[in-house]
Amino acid sequence: PDDPQPIDEDGFPRDVDPKQWGMFGAVWTLMSIKYLSECEVNDATYYELTGPKGLIYRKAVFSQPAFDDTPNAIIYPLFHVFKELSRNRNAAIVDLSASRPNVVNGLALQTKNGIILLLANLTSFNQKVEMDIQDYIFSGARVMSEKYWNTLVSDIEYKFEKFDFKQDVDSGMIKFMIPPFSIIKFV
Repeated sequence: PDDPQPIDEDGFPRDVDPKQWGMFGAVWTLMSIKYLSECEVNDATYYELTGPKGLIYRKAVFSQPAFDDTPNAIIYPLFHVFKELSRNRNAAIVDLSASRPNVVNGLALQTKNGIILLLANLTSFNQKVEMDIQDYIFSGARVMSEKYWNTLVSDIEYKFEKFDFKQDVDSGMIKFMIPPFSIIKFV
């Protein structure tokens, strides 16, 4: 039966989830792909291409805060997750475990050029991370977070922002703080 009230209490159509438009949506998408890939799922369908249920921003008949007021907004943050993964579509998934997988988790990919680690903070708070990476040495890291919102939603070629970290080669440990609902790409 038809829903007599297709609009929720915040003024959004019931089939639209505004959390999809922000970094929460990007982090959720990355973790969804991680867990589906570990289950050896071959295909999945995510989102629409354009509009408030999609990857590419399009004005809607209802307000999309943070997009309608950003003059150059053209994409939702989750666009970048698909872009990063499509660049490495032939990579093998590397087993990755986390001590607090509902707080900080990630997806590791073995590419012909080495390991790429996409690490995500699944919370709305800064999180202290200590990674034991043993045999891997990362040459750099870049972060995608709400701090860089205007560039993030305005640049299809956005490559994340430089992220500083220190790696103790002898112990194999990396320690850093990861911002709320953000993704760090280690290469």
